[in-house]
Amino acid sequence: MGLPDDPIAQQRAEEAIRAAIAYRLRQETKAKPAPIQAVEVPLDDDSLSIRDVPADVLDGIASELRRIASRPATAIRSGIE
Repeated sequence: MGLPDDPIAQQRAEEAIRAAIAYRLRQETKAKPAPIQAVEVPLDDDSLSIRDVPADVLDGIASELRRIASRPATAIRSGIE
């Protein structure tokens, strides 16, 4: 790029880039929400009913169930998304 070779400046630039990448990775790690843990609660079939639920909520539930059902069994057991 027309600049003279400067090994010290090159080293400092590489260190700055490494530090910036490490900082960003730490920030992204902190920003991730805690993993969701499922809890199974046994209920009698008659004790649960769905009433007056908006259609978009039911559609969202159905699409999430389809997404989970389409995952391979090994991914479900190991928690892989």
